[in-house]
Amino acid sequence: MGKPAATDRRRLKSLSHSFTLDFVILVNGTKEEAIDHKNKVEGYLALMGLTLSEEKTSITHWSKPIRFLGYDIHGNPRAKGVQIRAILSIPKEKERTIRRELVRVSRYHHIPEVDAMITMSAKFRGWSNYYKYANSPRVVFGRIAHKMWGFYAHFLARKHRGSIKACLKRARTNGSDKVVAKGARKRRTFIITLDKGKRVFLDTFPPAAEEIRRVTNKEI
Repeated sequence: MGKPAATDRRRLKSLSHSFTLDFVILVNGTKEEAIDHKNKVEGYLALMGLTLSEEKTSITHWSKPIRFLGYDIHGNPRAKGVQIRAILSIPKEKERTIRRELVRVSRYHHIPEVDAMITMSAKFRGWSNYYKYANSPRVVFGRIAHKMWGFYAHFLARKHRGSIKACLKRARTNGSDKVVAKGARKRRTFIITLDKGKRVFLDTFPPAAEEIRRVTNKEI
């Protein structure tokens, strides 16, 4: 059998493509000025064949937080009260979500200790790296790190069918719970020594906070 002729081939229906872009514009001015900026953006997008979603587009006062890419954003007056500064904060439900994920891992009593340690560390590290751009996130990071340490202690107690107190005493006696240095920082955490002396520890060290880089008009 030969290939069908071009005229015999089934024609495909034309496919339509959609483009979605989420963005936030912070306006240091009146509501009328914010509406003017919205209209200008709407006109600019129209030149590219794009439209604003009426359902998802709104103008909100800076005092009311809005959710954007997992962060809560609201305004805060600067020291002299002349301008408004954008504040990025970590939503409470996002903090509860990472705690639930860590608890879920701590309940897998059948897995090896090193697997639980690596998994919990990776989840905490990934979550913290995403939210390191929030304003003053170290308080939240410290709280989650402390909880993770406790969840892992519960994991050990249940895995060895003993009390947390007994597990901690045994861990400090055999050196699997001690102070670990990471750069210039030091913390007490759990350690597992693998073959050839390689050590794995419960990574309770949160990343350093960072600021979102400002882009000047010349870079756009």
